[in-house]
Amino acid sequence: MNHTPRAPACLHQPLAESPLGSVSICPECGVVQLTMDAVSVRLDMEAFHLATQMMVQARSRVHALMDERARHAAMAVQPAAVSTVH
Repeated sequence: MNHTPRAPACLHQPLAESPLGSVSICPECGVVQLTMDAVSVRLDMEAFHLATQMMVQARSRVHALMDERARHAAMAVQPAAVSTVH
């Protein structure tokens, strides 16, 4: 982030938007701003890249945990096998 006290304010251009928040970038200084609800994080492009790599790794682990929980829940609601003896 190359801002100095005399540097003009960032003019962010939108990169992505969702109901959760938005991502924008200042093409002049390279600051990427991630905004979610009342939280705003400003990162240089390299830090943003590293953060997205970390989030992708976490996302795949969360999906695996969600799949495991769904399998356990499905097994819990399956009726027990009924055996009949004649």
